[in-house]
Amino acid sequence: MPTLTELRLKAGLTRSQVACQGGFSPWSVIRWETGKNIPLFDRMQKLSEILGVSLQEVQSVFPRRAIS
Repeated sequence: MPTLTELRLKAGLTRSQVACQGGFSPWSVIRWETGKNIPLFDRMQKLSEILGVSLQEVQSVFPRRAIS
């Protein structure tokens, strides 16, 4: 199972680029990547679009109990 950082790097994007394209703060992206916070569902949808992966792949990065 890939991490959010791995998905971002595979897409060839920096944290700042993801933040800018998604309308997120760079700190949000850092917190998601380090597991200190979990994005809301609508942000997961946006992340999947930015990273070019399925929503399920983005959801798999985060603990199941946190997104249920």
